[in-house]
Amino acid sequence: MNSNPQGHDGFDYWNILNGQGEYYQPDFIENGVPVHYNNTHVTDKITELTIDVLKNKAPKDKPWMMMMHHKAPHRNQAAPLRYLGHFHNKNFSVPDTYFDTYSTRCPASAAADNKVKHQYWSNDLKLDLGDKPDPGTGGGAYINFDPKKAYAAFLNRLTDEQRAKWKEYYEPISKAFYEANYTGTALEVDIYQRFMRDYMQSVAAVDESVGQILDYLEETGEIDNTLIVYTSD
Repeated sequence: MNSNPQGHDGFDYWNILNGQGEYYQPDFIENGVPVHYNNTHVTDKITELTIDVLKNKAPKDKPWMMMMHHKAPHRNQAAPLRYLGHFHNKNFSVPDTYFDTYSTRCPASAAADNKVKHQYWSNDLKLDLGDKPDPGTGGGAYINFDPKKAYAAFLNRLTDEQRAKWKEYYEPISKAFYEANYTGTALEVDIYQRFMRDYMQSVAAVDESVGQILDYLEETGEIDNTLIVYTSD
């Protein structure tokens, strides 16, 4: 279902996201034709499109292969609304390497800006910064990337109903963060917990998606006739 648009000759059908894609109201390119979907989350839409391929597009008389590739959990880990707060009270174990000083590692490893504690406060952590600049350095994001503009653009993609539910969940969290006024190690741990909760609630929707595909294969009696391979980028 998901492939490179520049090299799709081997596919009878392909449907991809435009670039990294958007979590809400996603845009796809279906067999070369741009398609926009309203009032939906990208994980749900990819699942829906995949089941449609299984039902209506897969060959009935010969072996075939399909690839379902999710956007999640790419940044900014924006879960479907039903999963907001799914891990709200969960405290994840902080790995020992989170506070690595890189004293025993090569210079390139120490210089690489790919650390969770450097997450953008706006686009990654969903904090309301007001007029203040984002103190995060991104942890490996694109050069010249403006996180506040990116987060504003994300919020603008939401419908009024979606935005209201989004703010209902994230605004109290943002307020509590500023009231806590974390510094030093406490701040770094809090950023890690925020990242993990957003990441895991985004993955929970992917887990649900995989379950729906497996359920469909069970219901149609094809589960024992199907080789399933899990991949990652």
